Amino acid sequence: MWALPLLTKVTPGVGALWHAFRGEWRSVGVAVTVTGALVAASAISVPHLWIEWVGVLIDSDRSASNVYVLFAGWPLVVRLVMAVALVAIAARLERPALLPVACLVAPPAVWINALAMLVACWPLVPPSGTRKTAPSLN
Repeated sequence: MWALPLLTKVTPGVGALWHAFRGEWRSVGVAVTVTGALVAASAISVPHLWIEWVGVLIDSDRSASNVYVLFAGWPLVVRLVMAVALVAIAARLERPALLPVACLVAPPAVWINALAMLVACWPLVPPSGTRKTAPSLN
């Protein structure tokens, strides 16, 4: 399942680090293998689209000057470090509700409607007074 965010949105794929920080190497291997296989198959069949896609990624960082963009003016590197730190904290403390927050911070351009991603936090928060085991995010 991690291949989709890694290949379409890229930076929110930082959530896949959840498995690495938890030492779930089989899950990391599956994500890397599936994503790599999809990249290889598509690069063989339509290599020019990968060049165009990289151009789109580069341009999306430049288009983040709109006033409706959250984190406008924050360098992407800073936000990626913040996102990785949030994933590390979430994994170590078994707080999967922090993953959507990390994925929200990570993209080059975060439009105001991206706040809808935070709805994903709700089902991941344990009921008050209880300690719930983290669900599998495979």
